[in-house]
Amino acid sequence: MNQTQNVIKHLHQACFGAPSCAQNPVFELISFELLPNTDSTPLMGNIPTIKGSVSSRQNCLEVTFTLTNIPTTLEVAAFDGANTRHSDYLWEQNCLEIFVGDTNAHYYEVNASVDGRFAVYEFDSYRHPASLPPQKSTDITFQWHKVQIGSELVYQFSLAFLATSKFKVQEITRINPCAILYADHHPIFYAIHHATPPDFHHKAYWVKF
Repeated sequence: MNQTQNVIKHLHQACFGAPSCAQNPVFELISFELLPNTDSTPLMGNIPTIKGSVSSRQNCLEVTFTLTNIPTTLEVAAFDGANTRHSDYLWEQNCLEIFVGDTNAHYYEVNASVDGRFAVYEFDSYRHPASLPPQKSTDITFQWHKVQIGSELVYQFSLAFLATSKFKVQEITRINPCAILYADHHPIFYAIHHATPPDFHHKAYWVKF
């Protein structure tokens, strides 16, 4: 683990190291770096760097996103605690996302806007149901934990899987942390691995968890 990954890990543990959703101090943690896709959108000048961590604890998934190297062309909306409500079409603005699935076809999509809004969707199989907005899920509750605004942007939230969820946290086998950022109104797609064209729903490009 390099120095940057250690910093992110410690940042994640500073927020989630103490039991948050469940009284169990033991959790698994993976760190990631999201890479921008340049195939569909030519990029000019500096673009943000996105790294983070994901951990699991009993019925919860805990997520940290850090954004650095932020250019002036990227307009970042101010976080507002009063905005912590479900809202659709968040991917049309700067949006942090994570997809989670088990060994079956169904999966969840979580969107987190940098202004505080969020959305949780569920799918029976690849992009199905195909409605827009997608089918809202009540199986997972979303909670912001900490947001830091400065030269480095840090967004941390947890996802509590309820008894009605299609699978338990312990049954998650693949995840796909990803993001869409807009610089000069042009979308930049971030993921660990990219499909062509970008497709965050494509499970072949998710990572093991």
